[in-house]
Amino acid sequence: MFFDGIEFVCLGSFQNFDHINTRKFNDYYGVQFNYRGLFIVNSDDRRYELEGPHVLITRPGPEFVYGAGEGKSRSHHFVCFKGPRADSYINSGLLDIRPEKEIIRITSPDKLLASVNRLCHMMPFNTQLKYSRAVNILEDILLQLKEQPDFDHSIPDYLRPILEKFHSEVTARPELYWNLQGEAETNGMSYSHFRRTFKQLYGISPKTHILTQRLQKATQMLLETNLQVAEIAELCGFENQYYFSRIFKKHFFFSPVRYRKELR
Repeated sequence: MFFDGIEFVCLGSFQNFDHINTRKFNDYYGVQFNYRGLFIVNSDDRRYELEGPHVLITRPGPEFVYGAGEGKSRSHHFVCFKGPRADSYINSGLLDIRPEKEIIRITSPDKLLASVNRLCHMMPFNTQLKYSRAVNILEDILLQLKEQPDFDHSIPDYLRPILEKFHSEVTARPELYWNLQGEAETNGMSYSHFRRTFKQLYGISPKTHILTQRLQKATQMLLETNLQVAEIAELCGFENQYYFSRIFKKHFFFSPVRYRKELR
């Protein structure tokens, strides 16, 4: 099959991850995505203290130590893989494993988060079609890492705190009603300007950010609670169960009911 040659070693998504990992990746590669929080990395003689969205590319050889620091947590998402197809990624330059390229600053974090979560939520890859889709999403993740735009200095400094505050508030409470027109006017902007600069900074529109975070909250509630789907839809800010189920299946390939059954 066209997508053969990748073995998924492990993958996961954690909103409040407080572990410090010390690990050697003996024969596989990893995309370690810090979406939110302090990210401290030690690799051989290199040390990084990073805040916010960054990716660490892990590889065979060195010992990696990474985490948020003692007593702190962060949002951590990861995909680890190996196989002859992974070797072809390296040979083609799609996967750059040079030590000086092991840290990637992520300027479109929500788009990357959606892709990693989509991959995690497809487990188990127990059919050829699901496996092929999973490899396709992995390759899209690697392409996103290659295509990360440079830090955009054209956004005025006074706008960044406004956009970052809105982004953080939505991430914390996505289920609330968000009046985007009012949000823009409160901060002295037209909605079109607010939308354009938000997308410039985060790679997605404000509406897509709200939807992504609502779906993220819904997946957690499906796995961690016994609430009915209709209750979860309401608690996550969706107008009704039917709209929620349609959007959920579009993003994760499963209905909410089947998702809960498969991943539990």
